Amino acid sequence: MTTRNGFFISREALPVAAAAAVLAAVAYAADVVMAGHGLALLALLVAFLARNPRCQVPPAPLGVVSPVHGRVLVAGKGADPYLARDALHVRVRMLPWHAHVVRSPVEGEVEKHWLSRDKGVWPMRRYALHIRTDEGDDVVLVFNLGLLAPLARVLPGPGDRVGQGQRCGYVYLGAVLDIYLSADSNLVCVGGDTVRAGSSLLGHFVR
Repeated sequence: MTTRNGFFISREALPVAAAAAVLAAVAYAADVVMAGHGLALLALLVAFLARNPRCQVPPAPLGVVSPVHGRVLVAGKGADPYLARDALHVRVRMLPWHAHVVRSPVEGEVEKHWLSRDKGVWPMRRYALHIRTDEGDDVVLVFNLGLLAPLARVLPGPGDRVGQGQRCGYVYLGAVLDIYLSADSNLVCVGGDTVRAGSSLLGHFVR
């Protein structure tokens, strides 16, 4: 199934791109050419980073798709600190030139969310979503937000339903995301893989 869930440019960044384009037009009209070039370049850069590409959701009802475009850093056994369980852990780093849209890894209902802050030399905020599928499988999606990736917009809250590959958030300037699956699941990704939001399978539940 092919889906986009919104406009070509993510609505979170649309005001910035539009404002830069208007200011560029004003600068050109005032014959301030260099300023116009800079603002036009900014508008194009924001539009590129805020693009909302279509995704091809694979025909895998028990599959877990990547929530973002990026590179797999970790794929293996781990401990889920949110549900206090043994789990399979996948960590994906969004690269600066990748689209910053976040898509739901599974279809189900949001059970709970957490927001935590780590203080120190490198302060970090973590926003986590617990999604339970209709088959009763649990997935925890964690946004790790630091100095270089300070902001994220997460759309669903507890009680909301999400679809597999459905747009569910936006990360400004990129981030690192953790995905925790039940320990008896199967992973189909390995460290170093490049993955696409809503299209690339990370693993699947076993029945």
